[in-house]
Amino acid sequence: MLHWLLSPLQDQIPTLRLINYLAFRGAGAAVTALLLSFLVGPVIIRRLRAMKVQQGVRQGTPDSHKGKAATPTMGGLVLLAAGIGPAILWTRLDNPYVLVALIVTIWMGGIGFLDDYLKLKQKREGRVVDGLVERYKLAGQVTIALGAQVNINLTVGTDIVRKMSLALLKPLDIEEGWAPRAYVKFNNEGNVAEYLDGGTFEVYDQFGAARLAYIQKGKEGLPEIPAFTIKDFTIEFPTDFYLGVGQYWASINLVQEGKSVGTQRTVFNVLTKGSLSTPLERFLLDLKANWQRSLGIGVIVFAALIAIWRFVRRRKQ
Repeated sequence: MLHWLLSPLQDQIPTLRLINYLAFRGAGAAVTALLLSFLVGPVIIRRLRAMKVQQGVRQGTPDSHKGKAATPTMGGLVLLAAGIGPAILWTRLDNPYVLVALIVTIWMGGIGFLDDYLKLKQKREGRVVDGLVERYKLAGQVTIALGAQVNINLTVGTDIVRKMSLALLKPLDIEEGWAPRAYVKFNNEGNVAEYLDGGTFEVYDQFGAARLAYIQKGKEGLPEIPAFTIKDFTIEFPTDFYLGVGQYWASINLVQEGKSVGTQRTVFNVLTKGSLSTPLERFLLDLKANWQRSLGIGVIVFAALIAIWRFVRRRKQ
């Protein structure tokens, strides 16, 4: 849901492009699930205890398991809330695999709810606590499993479908001394993951006439584009050619399996140092550019810390 809501705003707020990354959405879902379990869990458990909704124990249950009789039943509601809520919030609901997973989870949760409800009803009526009959429970599980398989076969299909298109390709403005970069967005509507083999980045003068640099990039460092996913990322084209401040023309070509999957020719700017980078990025760039000096300072600081530690240790003795 968040992906659908925030995608139209990504051009105005570039930070929102993080929502396109599966790792970011996965981390967000994990944190959301944890918060929901901490916030909703105690409320549900207190409510169930107030309603005296306690676990019914089947006949023949081992003595070691009879302690569950004092445990509130239907605690699975906490797990369902902590699982389904973040999934709806962070996943892409236009992905058929996600929809199937959500439906199966809700169905299985419904079977568990019905089983606990029948146990509670039987216990209050003084009858034998059996819950949902095993064959009915098994029938419900088999039904949803077969239904999910049929749905996947009809929606996704058993054949491999490859359908990837380039949604956006443009060179990015960089700072003086940076390597050229390109922003890429692919829409993979197929049912298999796709990979790029690399690409080229040609730099021309401000008139677009004289070629100044030809940079070739291999597939190293290029991310996977999962099935049913819109993936955006930045490709850096390392080069020893120094680009001074000014405007240049760029000709970009991306390749997959020996074929071009995207080309673009347009201008980009090289700005003065510090125009785009944050203080932390400038610090890291300075460390990289002057690593000998940084290493020397690091050794001196480390030696000083060791000397201080030894001095303090001797004083304590």
